[in-house]
Amino acid sequence: MNRRSFILGTAVAAFSPAVSRAELIVPVIEAPSRAFVPHPQFVAQQCVDWCWAASCSMIFGTLGHPTDQKKVVDFLYSDLACAPAPKTGDLTKILSNPWIDDRGVGFRLRIDAAFDQENGIVAIDDALIVAELMQKRPLLYANRDHCMVIVDADFVPTRRGP
Repeated sequence: MNRRSFILGTAVAAFSPAVSRAELIVPVIEAPSRAFVPHPQFVAQQCVDWCWAASCSMIFGTLGHPTDQKKVVDFLYSDLACAPAPKTGDLTKILSNPWIDDRGVGFRLRIDAAFDQENGIVAIDDALIVAELMQKRPLLYANRDHCMVIVDADFVPTRRGP
């Protein structure tokens, strides 16, 4: 697949900031906390290359707008080709496009942040991931080979954040 390294959230997503050596050596006394999206709607891929479509469908459904992944695929490929999303921008278009869900209800998501290393976009961190999950918003994670949805994270609160 030729997707770039990418993280994109219906709300947000993030990578860990550097942790100081002292923080790594000091034993963790505090119990980990958990941020999660309750009752996510899991969607299985209907084709080996549709992880991106299943992930978008899962985000839509988890946010109350069940949308068959075939609609997502049709947005990019009118012939429902079993093909990967060709580039990062396609995921952005899918998630920010106005949609009509399987019940006929219109909706539109807002992308708040993204991480795209190859294009120099770093608008996320761990605190943002935890905050979004605490707000019950799933996150899209995609790299060159696979796409999935983050709905749960265990973390340890520190002075520097999670």
